[in-house]
Amino acid sequence: MKSKKYSIGSDEVSFEFDGGNLVGIVKNGSPVDPNSDDFASFKDSDESLEAFNIGVYGKPNVVDSVDTANIEVLNDNYTKASKKKANAEAAAAAIGASNQPVAPNAGRESNPRFLQAAKRPQYATFPPQQLTYPVDMDKDQDYLSIKIHEYKRREVDQSYSSSEKAVDPKGAFKNEICLPMPVVKDSNAAQWGESTISATSIGLMRRTANLGARAGATSGLDMEVSDRDLGGGDGGGNDWGKVKRDQLLNVATKLGGMTVSEFMARSRGQIENPNAELLFKGPVIRDFGFSFSMVARSAREGEEIRKIIRQLKIAAAPARNSSSLLTTPDIFWLRYMRGNQELETVNRMTDMALSSINVNYSPGGFWNSYEDSQPIAVDMQLSFTELRPIYKEDQENDSFATDSVGY
Repeated sequence: MKSKKYSIGSDEVSFEFDGGNLVGIVKNGSPVDPNSDDFASFKDSDESLEAFNIGVYGKPNVVDSVDTANIEVLNDNYTKASKKKANAEAAAAAIGASNQPVAPNAGRESNPRFLQAAKRPQYATFPPQQLTYPVDMDKDQDYLSIKIHEYKRREVDQSYSSSEKAVDPKGAFKNEICLPMPVVKDSNAAQWGESTISATSIGLMRRTANLGARAGATSGLDMEVSDRDLGGGDGGGNDWGKVKRDQLLNVATKLGGMTVSEFMARSRGQIENPNAELLFKGPVIRDFGFSFSMVARSAREGEEIRKIIRQLKIAAAPARNSSSLLTTPDIFWLRYMRGNQELETVNRMTDMALSSINVNYSPGGFWNSYEDSQPIAVDMQLSFTELRPIYKEDQENDSFATDSVGY
């Protein structure tokens, strides 16, 4: 790829990189001989270092030296560039140069996106198509597929497992976005919490469970608590006998709003056994976060990056029906893919909502753009949340490969 033009002295200089190395320098539209003093001078300049960091790493101030290709590569590149000097602009486009504006209609004076607000609807929606970054990504490599669908509410309760009932919230397909594989990780959890119960409640539960078997016997439901139930045991010489817990609580309340345990602690040095246990409280709906750094290497790629960002913003926003009603935003089906096959080596995901999209147009900490103000690099963070929990039936899905990691 080729850098933007830099003014060095009275010359306009650009730098060409390939495979993480400097492979060529162009001065005033002409290639510079790699064996010349000009080449050595430009290579060691601050502008060369900035262009190298941006071209290779997507942002400035990453490394403090420029990696240069060997002399054979430099000479070969110079020879080819010299033969095409007569058609330098066409050659620059062919090798991904950015001498032409990265965004269409360069310059705000002629750009309809800035001056013709009436034409903006053409940018608001896109026909069903596949948006891809990078634009030349090989589909036979691993990648993340994000399909956007209209949200359909088919039942009041849609929290079914995949094998229990087919309730698909995906409506009409709208678009697909393909991005490089992000950092891949998943977290499956369940809510567990502490639960306590008094001896009196345990006794009541046991007696209530046997209520049907007693066929109307009510004498066992007097809710009286023995000294053993209160933790007194058989020893200690303090025979409390049988007291009603409600009466004991009434006494404790009159003595300053104490609980039964506080009353017993002050009077006997004992408390009620809380019979604490860890009990299952419910499933946890999973969240997924992804980060992408996108560098515009050509006019087409700059346009594709803008379309991807805009499409995600449109899909994540609710539609206003009236002053009293809003329509649910679109939903997303994310899959890790290779070609047309979903990967079995990483987790799968169910339908999700895009809860937030954050875009940083100056990831280096300051504004850095091409001649027409297209940002050179853009960082994008996406936060998704699944629409329902993952159940055991989902993990046991027979359609998965036997060595799949599941959801």
